[in-house]
Amino acid sequence: MPNSSENNLQYNTPEERIYLGLLDKGRTLAGKKKIDESISIFKQAIKLCPSDALPQFYLGVCFHSSGDQYMAMHHYLEAIKLDSSFVEAYINLGKLYVDFEPDAKKAIHYFEEALRRTRNAHLKDKLYAELIKLKALLSEDEQNDYEWKRMLNSFSSN
Repeated sequence: MPNSSENNLQYNTPEERIYLGLLDKGRTLAGKKKIDESISIFKQAIKLCPSDALPQFYLGVCFHSSGDQYMAMHHYLEAIKLDSSFVEAYINLGKLYVDFEPDAKKAIHYFEEALRRTRNAHLKDKLYAELIKLKALLSEDEQNDYEWKRMLNSFSSN
């Protein structure tokens, strides 16, 4: 289950119960490949709880599965704006840059962001393996350029 404030809701108010019902319904419809319907449901959930990253993430998943990478990217980024620790959103952005818009450098960036944020050892292993494959795709010049930029960024963030 992705990170979200869903776990923090107390189910006390009618709005919270409706919101959680919308998330469940949207996930069920998405699981049945009823993407347009699930998109509509997740948009309703956003109206009820605009500060929660989860419906933004699920919209990203819906658009990702339908092949609309730009809308998927938009919603994953929105989820990250709302919750910068949302590991799954970083991973899915990385996957977008592998699958739809081949850009190894951007994919590496998002996988590294996920790696920094996760505590799950199994997930870390999977991310390391993906990063090794992606870095192997970069030419030697690109690898050197990428490492140089990373080193500069690490100095500027200190």
